[in-house]
Amino acid sequence: MVLATAPPAQAESNDNRMVGQIDVFQLRPNNEFLIGYDGVTGKLVPELATEWKLNPDGKSFTFTLRKGVQFHRNMGEFTAKDAKFSWENLTQADSLQVEAPTWKRVVKSIDIVNDYQVVYNLDPDANFIHGISRAEGGMEIRSKASWDKLGHDPTMQDPMLAGTAPYQYKERKQAEFIRFERFDNHWGKIRPDFPEFEFRWIREPSTRLAGLLTGEIHIAPLPNDLLIQAEKQGMKLVQGKVAGPRILFRPYGLDVKDQNNLDAGWMFPESPLTDLRVRKALQKAINIDEINKSIFAGKGQAMFHTVLHPSRPGWDPRFEKDFKDEYGYDVEAAKKLLADAGYGPGKQLETNVHLVELAQFPGTADVSEAIANYWRAIGVKVNLVTMDTAQRSTLARQKKFSNDWIIDGTSSDVHIFLQTRWGPSQGGGGGAVPDGGRDPEVTRQFLALRSMLDEKKLDEAYRQLGIRGWQQHISLNLLWLPAEAAVNPKIVSDYQFPGSISGTWTHVEFVKAAR
Repeated sequence: MVLATAPPAQAESNDNRMVGQIDVFQLRPNNEFLIGYDGVTGKLVPELATEWKLNPDGKSFTFTLRKGVQFHRNMGEFTAKDAKFSWENLTQADSLQVEAPTWKRVVKSIDIVNDYQVVYNLDPDANFIHGISRAEGGMEIRSKASWDKLGHDPTMQDPMLAGTAPYQYKERKQAEFIRFERFDNHWGKIRPDFPEFEFRWIREPSTRLAGLLTGEIHIAPLPNDLLIQAEKQGMKLVQGKVAGPRILFRPYGLDVKDQNNLDAGWMFPESPLTDLRVRKALQKAINIDEINKSIFAGKGQAMFHTVLHPSRPGWDPRFEKDFKDEYGYDVEAAKKLLADAGYGPGKQLETNVHLVELAQFPGTADVSEAIANYWRAIGVKVNLVTMDTAQRSTLARQKKFSNDWIIDGTSSDVHIFLQTRWGPSQGGGGGAVPDGGRDPEVTRQFLALRSMLDEKKLDEAYRQLGIRGWQQHISLNLLWLPAEAAVNPKIVSDYQFPGSISGTWTHVEFVKAAR
């Protein structure tokens, strides 16, 4: 079974610690985690650990490991030493995995109690449980015996370190494909319908469609216009089951002056973006329903909150209840807000919109142009900005933009989104989208919750932070968009995957064959 997609954005590698959150999708069929991620509900579930609990010290977790789990290639049984090795291997000094510094900081040490029990001693981090799970990349469980036998980190010519998943690594041809074969000794008796699975690298969407129609490939993510063509020619569409991928409009220039002194004010106090009335007016000028219907064929889901969702921690029903008044499309209200902020015929609001096409969300350049036109309709002078991605990224990191907007697409969970988009993070943001939109009080609240491990307290902290950010319009709401692909129904009857995990194409063991 062949799933064709664009090649990894930054690196092809058979070494987990040399690829980042998004690119690690190429290796996911081989590995499992201590904590799983249900592909339909988005809930964290036992996987290689049967249970986990916060210890009385409030700074460590004890994991009870599943017995009898066998590694690929006769590498023996999974035990506590493999859990410890997977962390030690990831956090080596030369690791390129983007989460490696976090795991080196968060996990202070790992104590092996016995073969089936292990204690993670922490510098408490609220994202620990989510981060160690299948919902993110980095803490995949790999065989220490496999590494000992190989004697060095895997190269492109070496097999991956043995994992425990329903598929195991078979072969790779650089720049062309990576292939896996069914593992018939899986602990959970999961037996994929297809004896082999392959990721095939095809950059051009039109070529992926052609391969789908000729039967050379069987699953292909495509832009909306090609998805329509595929459907007309007998292909079936499958969608991710868990809300996660989303597009939003983020400000360049809404930054606190000094993150170590949150009372110092804004970095760009003269920027119109620092005025809440301006941000709210710009939101209310956007006809999101029209964008959804005309650009995304109505497939988007209403975004009542940029970060929080009814399926995620921190949700508050008021976001949906009060959405129309606070965020809903209303041209006259938008004009009044601008007038209240001092803008009108004698003083025109001016701002800049960057035109960016996000690879994972085809059509986003059109969205940006549409928003520019909505803003012009309420009297705003909008300058469209086009520039090289690397140049934009460099200038943004240097804080050279003070009155700009850019479309952003991400599948980040609540904590990571808050850290990289609203909170005090100095990194992240997906290259072309630097961190920027934040508020002093949101930053204070985020810093206060970072060390929380109690789930109930954390849920309430996310809710309070979410309320503050929602009221302040730190970023502009657009749409939750489903991850979607076309499948050949003669080969594939169904593919149930979450679509909310970086890299998108996960849970491939659940692709069902047509009967």
